Amino acid sequence: MTNVNPKELLFSNPNLVAVLDGCEHIYNTDNQFLYLYPLNIIDYVYSAQRGKPIKLQVKHFKTELFDKILNFINTKLSEDKTINRCVEFEIKEDVQDWNVVKSLFKIIYEMDIKIVANFKSVKQLKNYDKVYQYINCFKFAIKDCTDFKRQIKLLKQLKHHDEQLVYAKVYINQQDILRYNSFVKKLKSIGFDYILFSKELIAEGQQNVQLDTSVKYILHKIKYDLEDENFKIKLVKDLSTLYYPLFTLDERNSKNCYASKVCNYLIDGKLYPCATRQIINDDISFENQDSKNYIGTKCLDCASIFENDYIDEILKFNFKELKFNKTEELEINPLGVGTFKFKSDYSKIKNNLILGQNLIDCNLAYNKGKTLRNIAKYISGQRDVVLYCKLYKTITKISDVEEQINEYQNILKVKSLDIVSIHSLDILKKVELIDVYKELQRLQSIGKIKHIGLCNTTKEQLNQIIESGIKLYSFEGVYNLYCKYYEKCGVLDLCNTHNIKFIAYQPLLMGQFDLKQNDLLLSLANKYSKSIPQILLNYYILHKKMIVLVKSSKLSHVIENSNYDYYIQESDYLKLDNVNMDKEYVVDSNNKVYLLSYGEIKDV
Repeated sequence: MTNVNPKELLFSNPNLVAVLDGCEHIYNTDNQFLYLYPLNIIDYVYSAQRGKPIKLQVKHFKTELFDKILNFINTKLSEDKTINRCVEFEIKEDVQDWNVVKSLFKIIYEMDIKIVANFKSVKQLKNYDKVYQYINCFKFAIKDCTDFKRQIKLLKQLKHHDEQLVYAKVYINQQDILRYNSFVKKLKSIGFDYILFSKELIAEGQQNVQLDTSVKYILHKIKYDLEDENFKIKLVKDLSTLYYPLFTLDERNSKNCYASKVCNYLIDGKLYPCATRQIINDDISFENQDSKNYIGTKCLDCASIFENDYIDEILKFNFKELKFNKTEELEINPLGVGTFKFKSDYSKIKNNLILGQNLIDCNLAYNKGKTLRNIAKYISGQRDVVLYCKLYKTITKISDVEEQINEYQNILKVKSLDIVSIHSLDILKKVELIDVYKELQRLQSIGKIKHIGLCNTTKEQLNQIIESGIKLYSFEGVYNLYCKYYEKCGVLDLCNTHNIKFIAYQPLLMGQFDLKQNDLLLSLANKYSKSIPQILLNYYILHKKMIVLVKSSKLSHVIENSNYDYYIQESDYLKLDNVNMDKEYVVDSNNKVYLLSYGEIKDV
């Protein structure tokens, strides 16, 4: 499996599976694929486990150094055939003789080592055609596109075949925002595979620049309009600021940086390990002490430290096998669209879709079905929308289940519903919960629904469905800072154990309580320069690993809510963990959890 075509993996977007004692542990790898290409994740995991580098990054592309480069590769490979399976050349100087380069690339290519050509300027592409057949991956760094017509003219000369990966790393420039749509459209038309919008590292002593919220919307709109099954666009996570923060030593650095373990740097013919390995207390030596102040400490906040949590989890197991599974797994943005009491201009729901919110709460119980019927007009035929539907009418006989499924299919104009759950236990009359779910399983087997969910039940009922052998995709329940009922009763742990996604509703308390009165939230919002909803959504999604349903139609609020993905210290997460106001809720005989009045909670 280590020889899987990286380009195929990019577009099929499978999950990485670690097999232990016959059980499969599934890890979503989408983000990491884009950062670690063209090597696939299995190579990186095995290399990190063995402590052997598989990537050599050549910082100075000078023909007079090529003999040293080749000698290094030959020496290392003669010692161990499992290392240095990729060489990345940073091409930032004018190449003196491409014929010499061709000789070098041909030797490396024939040793079954992948070659990445990282062009630091588009103009360096001139005369490269002598070596293009040996390159596995073309990378282009584009600092600005003020002269994008000239750049496109040069890039049109790019020759490549289908198996080669071609992408541009476009550094966000506020002056270029309105040019990006035309620029990316051109890159797509000339055969690029994906675009990565990234940020530069902030200069020493320079203040970071806050980006206008429109920047995020514009970039997401480009992704929404241009991305398809053959062309990917990746956006840097935090689009609230123009620069990455400076690399600092804090609790994040205690995590293993696997990229640093599998990559060595060749600078002017001398080999250096990544300085990050020094930070995480690896036993390493440097040929040149100056490299301690260069490699790893001046990269882009060394994102690999913070993006390898799942590799860290995998390496805790003595796994027998690593593989890729091409599953039917839904790709869901953890920020879902709640539609309860949705009363605004329904066409504005498109803003949620543009910003990547693809899970739509579909319930014919809301406003006697008018809400869903109106929303259906704007989500019908939309790409990648996930329809989450609930059985809402009283069920007195099993045939009622399929009747409600048919009703949703007719309104939404789809052949199959993505997720189906009961709305609550009180709709069940003269039928048992387990029998309803056996019927859902039957409907799943004939393709009327894709996945089965559960909502507002007890832990015992959840466990009953699990033990019956019915595969549950999700469990929905109320969860917010003031009500952690489903965590307290053990439902959340049970979901995590069985890989069931927890969907939280009322995460922001439906606006019933003034969260601005909470001293802890106020202090955290001030500390991280975020809004209180952004603090809470970060806590639920990144720390608790939940999907949350949030209702908002105002574009500024939709954009604000989407900026939940940033770093919060573990110690602050712990403070939020310790806030628990379950006494302010009641649980009725049908396991519905209700908010009490604002007056009873405002002084907490």
